[in-house]
Amino acid sequence: MASSLRTTAILCAKEMRDARRNRWFLLYAVAFSILALALSYLSLAGAARVGFAGLGRTTASLINLVLLVVPLMGLTLGAAAIAGERERGQLLYTLAQPISVGEYLLGKFWG
Repeated sequence: MASSLRTTAILCAKEMRDARRNRWFLLYAVAFSILALALSYLSLAGAARVGFAGLGRTTASLINLVLLVVPLMGLTLGAAAIAGERERGQLLYTLAQPISVGEYLLGKFWG
């Protein structure tokens, strides 16, 4: 059991390192930040005022943005993680190690 958790934690840490190096992750983070600031700034456009809106309007706008961007980001990064390892030949090497497929998938999911 302890070995299983350790293996899963190692795979999770590897996935986190890979995700931080991924260009798509950086692109999504920058785009999300720009859109969040734009939504906050433009929320007061209907009130004929200029500037950053309060927490209420900004939060309502960000909920819709999160519902769109986060699943798209997760789908893209998740598919790239497994497909990228398969293309590099790393997937077969990893699965040849003495770990179960469940440990591998759980480490990928956590990462």
